Amino acid sequence: MDLSVIGIAGVASCGKDTFGQLLIERFSQKGIKAQREAFADTLKEDLNNFLLAKTGVNAYTIDEGEKILLRPLMVEYGRLMRRLSAGNYWIDLLKEKIEKNTEKDIITIVTDVRYANEAAWINSYRDGLSVYLAREGIQPANEEELTNDKPTQEQCAHTLNWKHTTSKRSQRTQAHQYFNAQQFHTKFIRLSTNQQDKGRRGNRRLPA
Repeated sequence: MDLSVIGIAGVASCGKDTFGQLLIERFSQKGIKAQREAFADTLKEDLNNFLLAKTGVNAYTIDEGEKILLRPLMVEYGRLMRRLSAGNYWIDLLKEKIEKNTEKDIITIVTDVRYANEAAWINSYRDGLSVYLAREGIQPANEEELTNDKPTQEQCAHTLNWKHTTSKRSQRTQAHQYFNAQQFHTKFIRLSTNQQDKGRRGNRRLPA
């Protein structure tokens, strides 16, 4: 398997970003570059110029009051573009980032897979892999998440029972156990830098 992207799914507050960062940490320990990307980031990029021009508020604001005001607009815009594109608009934008990362031998960790078609697309993308985080005591935050959660989980290649803990050590142990079980360090895309071989892909295997 030539791994180029890992998608992380699960309901809000289940620990997707934390798990993704711990995977990136583990890849780094093995001498492999990995980088976080998210569908939400492409949405912010899409809306930022409009928001600045019309409201003076940055889509990347960290002000909680501004985030609360912007959230309904951003959610509805995300839904609208999904519907107009049969669910592919955000996938197509993220694909560009993944391809750029792949060209640089960087594995992409997508930390906000929320829909079944997103998980299915990641699974089909150059042997990408999606994992669902099932965290104890964490339930869907709203009706839309409730509707989409089970179909998304069913599309994921693996389900990981992510234990509910605030212990960084425990979280790191869980992530590393999953990383080692999947032998991620032995399988990833490497593009040839030789101009004569441009466009051809080959495997690079690193020692455990």
